[in-house]
Amino acid sequence: MNLRAPTELNFSAVNMAAEWARFSRDWKYYAAAKELAEKPVLVQVGTFLNYAGIGAQEVASHFQWQDSDGLPPLLEKFEAYCNPRRNVVLERYNFHARVQQPGESITTFLAALRSLVVTCEFPDPDNMIRDRLVIGVADRATQRALLRQADLTLTAAVDIALSEEASRRDQQCMGSAGSATGDVLNPSEVSAISQPSPAPAVSRCRFCARVHVMQRSSCPAWGQSCHACGGRNHFSACCGRPAGARPLSPRGQDGGFSGVTTRSGGASTGQRRNDSRLPPRSVAPPVPVAGDRGLRSATRAGGGRRDRDGVAAIEQADQDAEQVQVGGPALWH
Repeated sequence: MNLRAPTELNFSAVNMAAEWARFSRDWKYYAAAKELAEKPVLVQVGTFLNYAGIGAQEVASHFQWQDSDGLPPLLEKFEAYCNPRRNVVLERYNFHARVQQPGESITTFLAALRSLVVTCEFPDPDNMIRDRLVIGVADRATQRALLRQADLTLTAAVDIALSEEASRRDQQCMGSAGSATGDVLNPSEVSAISQPSPAPAVSRCRFCARVHVMQRSSCPAWGQSCHACGGRNHFSACCGRPAGARPLSPRGQDGGFSGVTTRSGGASTGQRRNDSRLPPRSVAPPVPVAGDRGLRSATRAGGGRRDRDGVAAIEQADQDAEQVQVGGPALWH
């Protein structure tokens, strides 16, 4: 059976008591595995001194001890030599000063605490190791997780610390893999995803008199005809033409301003409809703006005779209405 041999006893160690505790523990397990208790006394002594090292052999030569005395008395001599004057205060100081080093695992940190606590003579070593683990752990997230437990035992503390360490290691591996494939979102992308898009503007519509999103697809008047003027894309409630006014009709159809002549040239509005220099009047404006005042001042009840100023006002109203109709869709988003 191939067994690991105990490491030599280091007499240059700062804490000789802890060094002896380490070596004696290793030797006990090795001797049990090799069944040295059943071997002759000289074999036991020779094997011990061989693994303890040259320094231990030199120290043993000054003991009041003979080879024939056996191995147990020799172990007692080394115990007394390595612990001549134990300073408990110093041992406890070393224990409380121990913190987890950068890059040190939880398992290694716990092993160091268990080794230091041996010489501290604490009445409850497990609770002291638990407290030192909570105080000395390097990761603050692990420390917060430990402090959240009211009835924390050493076993529970070790489980939490190991779990947090494994979770942190997995997150680092996932982050490295994501960075290599380009799948990890940067903070600006995460912020853009988490923030909702701004709501569209809502206001009262000038074409239907209702409150809705200012988009033509949201307006019920879009594509409808006005019952007052015959124009499109607005309701009669929003029509700017006065009651009783003739509706605007497409050029070339009946219902235009035919038969109205001017005093200056006698030209009728019917002739005007065939004049290609004037803009078409095929669609009435959603809400006439500039031409309303001229139209109201030029239109008389009963459709009576119009003077030259009235005809000019009507023509100006038509042109204004056509400009509003052409520019009307630009008001939509």
